[in-house]
Amino acid sequence: MISADQLAKLRTNAGSDRLLLVHFWATWCAPCVDEFPEIEKMVRMYVAKRPLDIVTVSINHPEEKRFVQNFLEKQHAISRNFQFSGNDSADAVRAFG
Repeated sequence: MISADQLAKLRTNAGSDRLLLVHFWATWCAPCVDEFPEIEKMVRMYVAKRPLDIVTVSINHPEEKRFVQNFLEKQHAISRNFQFSGNDSADAVRAFG
């Protein structure tokens, strides 16, 4: 889980010389679900070889944690994955800027 304050800190990418790509998604978002395998493909292709970090943030409600975990397991997700801890995805957007 990641809070609004932690999202704001993540955005700064402090202490890293690597480019940071943050992908927001949700299990109820069809385009997000469709593109998720491509995000993971990029992780497998580039993260170990280039100065790049890819992080995903689910904006599902906190009580949907099981759905998010099941989805990530089905995708064999190896990226760093978070789920927003708030109930309003607009708060995540504001926190991330």
